[in-house]
Amino acid sequence: MKLFLLLFLSPLLLISPLFAQNNNNLYIIKDIQVRIPHNNPVVAKNLGFQKVHKIAFQKIIEKIVPSNLQNSVTTPENIENLIRNITFLEEKSGNNLYVARFDVHFNEDALLNYLKKFNIKPSFDTPQSLLVIPLYREVGSTRLWERNNLWLNAWAKRHDSTASGINILAPTGSLKDRETLSAHNATSINNKKLSQLAKNYQTENYILSTATMHTDINTQSLNVRFQTLPFIVGAPSESSSFTLKASSLQELPSLMDKATLKVIAIVTQAWTQRIQVHSETAKSSQKRDYWLIVPFSSAKNLHSISSKISNIRNFSSLKILATHSEKALFSLSSSYNVDHIINILSQHRFKITQNPQQPNILNLSQER
Repeated sequence: MKLFLLLFLSPLLLISPLFAQNNNNLYIIKDIQVRIPHNNPVVAKNLGFQKVHKIAFQKIIEKIVPSNLQNSVTTPENIENLIRNITFLEEKSGNNLYVARFDVHFNEDALLNYLKKFNIKPSFDTPQSLLVIPLYREVGSTRLWERNNLWLNAWAKRHDSTASGINILAPTGSLKDRETLSAHNATSINNKKLSQLAKNYQTENYILSTATMHTDINTQSLNVRFQTLPFIVGAPSESSSFTLKASSLQELPSLMDKATLKVIAIVTQAWTQRIQVHSETAKSSQKRDYWLIVPFSSAKNLHSISSKISNIRNFSSLKILATHSEKALFSLSSSYNVDHIINILSQHRFKITQNPQQPNILNLSQER
């Protein structure tokens, strides 16, 4: 390795580490609604607060704890001890009914200390939003932004829903969306265009989900095959599919609604795999050293590349060791294994080649 490093003769340059992200908003559960029927308004209000506490605790656990660990967390007797404050958005009482809406702000330190009892440490190392890009196909037609895209319409109903800590977003079909991505771009899996649409919604994570309808000649039933390809940073991009049947066109909207739940389950599993990989590698205190060789065309291009890599979560230890002949040598210290490092870089649109004799030396190039 010393001989390898001697090939790069320029002075060492250090990339500044990223500042820690402010996660305060992660501990807020917004717009909890309660309706308590009771002829005593004081009793109804107290019951409303108890219900809000329970709902908020359940939602914060779903939001910050990996789904495979959520069942191990028991509800404390005094949930209020974990809450910093509650904001009233609306409160009405009359006709033997108490109706209210609240924002609940959890005390970060108190909540994390409570989770320590269950050996759980929440992870916020990746963006928490994911964009669903729904295509609808039938004989002679592929629809993306059209009004009669039944698959897009089903996801629009679930806009900004939350499942296992993921904010699941549906595109609105705005002019910007239409200018960014066409149906042809989506069907040909143009990663650059798909990624740009996700960035329009402030996320790096997206799934391409295609609903393809055809009629069964024998039974005359409508078969819809749903294929999902997730692009989640740090998780494998493995396609999965399932088929649902409808007896008539009128049943298609409800069938689509049902299919969204199955896709959410698929996405949750992929998300959980990413969290589990992070949790397993984070347990190890042993750091491995990696060397990345990246070509560059100018000082500006080098700065852009180094910024792109160092902005990847958990890659903030990145350093530029040296430059030579329009190639830069980076070092990276990480507890991740080399396969996971390669997977993460691939998700960020880098092509990687590797010498089996020197597996910790990776040659990178950027996808165009």
